[in-house]
Formats: sequence, C-alpha cells, structure tokens
Amino acid sequence: GDLLIDGDLIAEEVFCLGKLTVTGDVQVQSLYVGHTLDVGGHIDVEFLIKTGCSAEWMARVLELDQRKLAEGQSFIDLLVHPAIAARQAHHDVFGGFGDIQCLGYLSCADLDCHGNLQLDEDLE
Repeated sequence: GDLLIDGDLIAEEVFCLGKLTVTGDVQVQSLYVGHTLDVGGHIDVEFLIKTGCSAEWMARVLELDQRKLAEGQSFIDLLVHPAIAARQAHHDVFGGFGDIQCLGYLSCADLDCHGNLQLDEDLE
C-alpha cells in the first residue's frame, strides 16, 4: 500500500509497493518503491533508489520467492494482507508509475527510475 510520513524518514532499507510520500528529508541505505516517490525535503541514499518495483521483484529481493505458491496465488499475496489487497483493488494508482518528485536535492550511488524525475535542486 501507500506510505505517508509526516516528517523525516531515516532507515536502512525501505520497501513500499505503493506511493511513498515524505514531508521532510529521506536518509536511507536503499529505497525500493512500487509507484511514486514524493519528498518534501532532500533525499540521501547511500546505495540504490529503485522505483517501479513489482510485487514479484520485491518477493525475490526479500527471498519470499522460495515459498511454494498455492494455485491462483501470486507474490502480492505473500507481501500484502488479503483485506488490504481487496480494498486497494478498487482504487487507481495515484501518481505516475515510478515517478520521483523531490523539492530538495537527490543524492545516491545508483538510480533506477522507471518514470519521470523532477527535482528543485541538484542530482548528485
């Protein structure tokens, strides 16, 4: 689902299948987002920013793909509670698929952006 953080985000690795919105700064080692990344401050990522991540890709990274899927089951079923998946099935994706919008600068080692990138300051 989507994640809204009113303030700063400081973490090691962040996985968000939906839209990630942070009103402050982001300081992480790696950041994986399924849809849009929208940050009100600066983005400092030590290693990798990747947007447009599918449920299958995240399941492989988290090594959930080692599990045997039941008939009719998908990787999204391993990552998201069924009640949340049912509720989100009726909503359209908000924002562009894989877009990054940042009101500050963006600094990272590797960037894999599957949409548009809009910055108010520098890309390092």
